[in-house]
Amino acid sequence: MLEPGNWEEYDPFLMLAEDIFQQGTFDLHPHRGIETVTYVIDGILEHFDNKNGYGKLKPGDVQWMTAGRGVIHQEDPAPRSTVHSLQLCVNLPSSKKLTAPRYQNLKSANMPVRKEKGALIRIFSGSSKGIQAPTKKLRSCHDGRNDSGT
Repeated sequence: MLEPGNWEEYDPFLMLAEDIFQQGTFDLHPHRGIETVTYVIDGILEHFDNKNGYGKLKPGDVQWMTAGRGVIHQEDPAPRSTVHSLQLCVNLPSSKKLTAPRYQNLKSANMPVRKEKGALIRIFSGSSKGIQAPTKKLRSCHDGRNDSGT
């Protein structure tokens, strides 16, 4: 938990939440100037937004959403599904606050894996011991392409 009011101490991290929810919990809502990283532990999470973005995430999948200059979206479990997820909200640097919104739906089965004794490590961002994740870096705010995954 990050105690509210100590934003400078925790920046760029704004919030880390664990949620267990059913349909209708998170209706349409806006984001601006932040990124969210959502990891699905269980269930099927459907996503859509006001920019014609859509995706489905299954257990082990991650969605990296760059809200940038703004997006209105909804995260909702598929019918008859309960979703258990972790979501990290990250503050964008001031120079990237107005970047075009985009999504990266990162499927667990497609992520590089590093094996250690007693552990299997999926690399969703950055690199680990020379293994690089395919996560796209934040682009300039003048590029309007959308990187919606399937």
